[in-house]
Amino acid sequence: MSIESIEKTKATRFKKGNIPANHRDVGSERITKDGYIEIKIKEPNKWQLKHRYIYEKKYGKIPKGYNLIFLDGNRKNIDLSNLKLVSKSEDLIMNKNKLFTTDKNITNTGSLIAKVIDKGNKLKNERL
Repeated sequence: MSIESIEKTKATRFKKGNIPANHRDVGSERITKDGYIEIKIKEPNKWQLKHRYIYEKKYGKIPKGYNLIFLDGNRKNIDLSNLKLVSKSEDLIMNKNKLFTTDKNITNTGSLIAKVIDKGNKLKNERL
């Protein structure tokens, strides 16, 4: 750019410390295109899934290889009683065998069935 062009653009440039009109404060929430609630946890632009944030605040970091599931299938119901930690293999078994329902108790029982199937699969693989 020429010096003349640079001088012309000075009036419309972002100023240091300028906050854009679409800025969201820490603690703000938004819904993802998949229907999950995200919460802004840090500046400048750090977002986290709210159900994971709430679970980790209560029980600590979610271990690698585990997922949080919604027992009633509602991604907006982030109550701790509606969240359950399952291994990825158990989650796979639950999906494959259609063990997810809108009833918390039935889904919870489905997770226990998946746990038994997973344990059986691992024992079977150890013997081979």
